[in-house]
Amino acid sequence: PMDGITLLKEIRSRHAHLPVVLMTAYADVDRAVEAMRSGACDFLLKPFEPKALLEHVARYRLPESMDDDRVVACDPASRNLFALAARVAQTDTTVLLTGESGVGKSETAIELIKRGHRLVADDAVEIRRTAQTTLYGQSPENIRHFIELRGIGIINARKLFGMGAIKLQEKIDMVINLEQWDSAKVYDRMGLDNEYMKILGVEVPTLTIPVKPGRNLAVIIEVAAMNNRQKKMGYNAARELLKNLGMAVEDLPPSPKVIVDTWE
Repeated sequence: PMDGITLLKEIRSRHAHLPVVLMTAYADVDRAVEAMRSGACDFLLKPFEPKALLEHVARYRLPESMDDDRVVACDPASRNLFALAARVAQTDTTVLLTGESGVGKSETAIELIKRGHRLVADDAVEIRRTAQTTLYGQSPENIRHFIELRGIGIINARKLFGMGAIKLQEKIDMVINLEQWDSAKVYDRMGLDNEYMKILGVEVPTLTIPVKPGRNLAVIIEVAAMNNRQKKMGYNAARELLKNLGMAVEDLPPSPKVIVDTWE
């Protein structure tokens, strides 16, 4: 008989684009790590409630059309499950948070985990370039899954929130820099600025988010990630607004690309 890890590797070899959530009745951490390294998107421990399965499936973007031959489900109930997951799936943009010590990066990461997102690294990130325009980030092994929270101390995100709350590595899609609100500084209010960070020679879109009491940073970061994804797909809300106000948007030149920082 074929075990789950072998089946996972077989699926990944034939359908590399297909997200796989591995379900098991054995709470073996080493086995879970092996599954994640073999390409599993998540690891679900039996028994579980149907709601938990929906939440896990909803973390991964599925094809918008259920006629897509990449969806390997024929049963109507299964297709309905995929349709539900596709409607509620979160953005698949991966964000690298930067900022001065004490600005609230770790606290924001905890809130994002509670909202269903996954942690790759806290405090230190190892970045490597895998292609001409692709960067991957991962945590140093000796601090993997640990987060420092001032007033609480060190926590282990994997042990506290489960395997579904962490990821060993992920592609970096954008950088968000958190900084204390400076009343003398002018922040982008339209979204027309075109700022990038150059990391290992790769230009990555970047935003600066001012931190101020009362601002829900986790929600702001979610919106920033979704908006960045829309821009990549060719839609810019600021330009549409200007067009609705009667401005000749077609005559506006593209915003110049500005490199705000360089990491080598």
